[in-house]
Amino acid sequence: MRAAVLDRYGPPEVLRVDEVERPAPARGEVLIRVHAATVNRNDCAWRRGSPFVQRAASGWRRPKAGILGNEFAGAVIEVGTEVSRFAPGDEVFGVRAYLSEGFGAQAEYLAVAATSALAHKPANVSFDQGRPRATAPSPRCPSFARPASVLARRCSCTAHRGPSAQPACSSRGTWAPRSRPSPELATSSWFGRSVPPRSSTIDSTTVGKLSHLRMRRRLTPRGAFASTGGLLNFAMVPLTAHSGGRRVIFAPPAFSRQNVEFLADLMASNAYRTVIDRSYPLDEVVQANRYVETERKTGNVVLTIKP
Repeated sequence: MRAAVLDRYGPPEVLRVDEVERPAPARGEVLIRVHAATVNRNDCAWRRGSPFVQRAASGWRRPKAGILGNEFAGAVIEVGTEVSRFAPGDEVFGVRAYLSEGFGAQAEYLAVAATSALAHKPANVSFDQGRPRATAPSPRCPSFARPASVLARRCSCTAHRGPSAQPACSSRGTWAPRSRPSPELATSSWFGRSVPPRSSTIDSTTVGKLSHLRMRRRLTPRGAFASTGGLLNFAMVPLTAHSGGRRVIFAPPAFSRQNVEFLADLMASNAYRTVIDRSYPLDEVVQANRYVETERKTGNVVLTIKP
C-alpha cells in the first residue's frame, strides 16, 4: 500500500510517499480502506520531535511511528475474528489514541481495534467531514484560538449540552464559530489578544497560545484555565493544583468509543458540521504539513487518500 512515511525527525521534507506492507487485521480488529485523514499539530510535533521531552514517547534518536495520522474516515474491507460491531462495507470514522495505539492513518489501509474510538459514519456526512477530535464539553467554557478543528468541535458540543460557549478567534476565521450554535463571538488580530471582560468558570485554549498568567483575570475566584498545550501552562498545573483559587487544568483529548459515537449522533442530526480549511492529495503531504505549521489554518487540513 502507499503511505506517507518518515524515518527521521525534521521539517516537512522528511516525509515521503512510499510503498509499505499492507496490514492484516488481527483478532478483534478491522481493516479499513482509508478515504481521508487529517494533518494536525500532533502530527507536526511528532515529526519534528519537539519539544525534546516528547521523545521519551516518540523515540529519542528517530521516530517510532513510521506513518503519522490519528484521525481518519474510510470503509471496512475485512474483519478479524471476534468482531461483531462492524462488517465489510461499513463506512466508519475514528481516532487513534496515539500514545497507546500509535498513529498510522496517513496510509491507504489501517488496522484498528473494533472496540477502539471507532463509529459508523452517518450517511449525511462525507468522508472528508468524518474525522473526529474528541473534546469534553464544559459549562461556561469560552475557547480562545483560531477557529480550527478543536475550537469548532468544543463550541458545538458545549452548546449542544446547554451551557454557553464563547469563542474568541482571529478576524480571518470568524465564519467558523458563527456556523456553530454559539451565542457570542469575540475577535482579535491574533489568537484572541483582545479578550472579552466576561468572567468564566472555565477558560479553554485549544492551541496553547495563551497562558494562565494572562487569562487568570477573566476567571471567577475558583475558576479554572484548561489548556491543551504550552509548556508554561503545563508547568502551572502542579503549582496551582492545591491553591484553592484560580488553577490550571491540563486538558488532554479523550479518545473513546463513547465520544466518537456522540459526535456521530450530532452529525447525523446536523447539530455539528466539520470545518475543512484545505484538502490535499496524499502525494502533497509535505505541502499539507507546511500549511499546518504556519499556524494559520481555520479548520481541518485533510489528506484525501482515496478520491
